Amino acid sequence: MSYSAFAGQWYAHDTGGMTIGADGTGTVKIPDYLACPTCDAAGVPQDAITFALHAVSGATATGTVVSSTDPNGQDADGNTVTGMYAAGLSLTVAPGSTATGRAVVISVNGAQVGQFCDLTAQYAGTCGA
Repeated sequence: MSYSAFAGQWYAHDTGGMTIGADGTGTVKIPDYLACPTCDAAGVPQDAITFALHAVSGATATGTVVSSTDPNGQDADGNTVTGMYAAGLSLTVAPGSTATGRAVVISVNGAQVGQFCDLTAQYAGTCGA
């Protein structure tokens, strides 16, 4: 199975990033606001979530979380979700939208982790707010 459409370095506006290998394994780094709720954006520690993609359907890949430095996360409303990034949970990488370049959105159990862009979109400033 080919994961070449997803392989490479992906970037997020000021927060984290993602690497996906041609074999479908990857790591996404996102801010761990639960670990330091009083930190400014630059000082928030990163949570590393490793995953393995298992299938591709159209422009969307699915897989599972292999491990996480912190399995807990926050939903879009800032509520703590215990086990949000726990090993074994389903993961989806799907096309995102950006005015320039390519973007993908990663979700774990249906909760969006973030939008990540290629370098073209990152340099154009269209990746994130």
